[in-house]
Amino acid sequence: MVYRTQWSYETLSGIAEWFTGDSENWKQLAQANPKLNPKRIPANAPVLIPTKLVKKKTPPTKAFADKHRVHYFVHQVRWRGETLSLIAKWYTGHYGNWKALAQANPGLSPNRIVLGNRIHIPPEMLITQKTLPRKVVARTLPGYFAHTVSKTDENLSDIAKWYTGSASNKKAIGAANPDIDPDFLLVGNEIYIPSNLLVTDKPLNQQSVQKTAKVTDKGAQPETAPSAPKPKKIQLFGPKQFQAN
Repeated sequence: MVYRTQWSYETLSGIAEWFTGDSENWKQLAQANPKLNPKRIPANAPVLIPTKLVKKKTPPTKAFADKHRVHYFVHQVRWRGETLSLIAKWYTGHYGNWKALAQANPGLSPNRIVLGNRIHIPPEMLITQKTLPRKVVARTLPGYFAHTVSKTDENLSDIAKWYTGSASNKKAIGAANPDIDPDFLLVGNEIYIPSNLLVTDKPLNQQSVQKTAKVTDKGAQPETAPSAPKPKKIQLFGPKQFQAN
């Protein structure tokens, strides 16, 4: 008997349990199908099941297949410019693994990734579960801008103030650069400035920023309470007082 898989997440153990009544028969199915990966079978793949093992001929239901699926890692597309090859590179270490991801996601168009798409990644291919950063995607797009730290006394507030016009954007820039400690910049750090925040691409003039900050701080100092009036010297009327010699 030949069964054609319906979903990319079916496994030989699940197929064995459905058709033969015993998941352990996956070993015999593996021998009968030496080219198949027991844990990752692409959709529409023919699976030969020895007749002597068959106890059921109807195809498995989706509910059954879901219970026996490999628990894939799921990446949700969040940034403009994401591609299947870039996603493959980040999570598996190789651009070429986009083909394997395409097989694992048969309903997805590899050449047309859109925001919100959910990409299932086989667990045996994963090298990281950290979410694909916007910074990595932005590097592949025109208009990418980043500031490289060149001095030990640089800080994210000054960088935000210079390139975005407001030091309060420090948090947004920190979030866009998860690979960097926002409170401890190192010489050589590449600070990505999101295009929606960027107001100038001129190199940072740290002295100018710090000078402006000092002026602002000075102007922002709270008014000091007026000093209490000095008590007036009491003058006594009557006989004239003489100082002792």
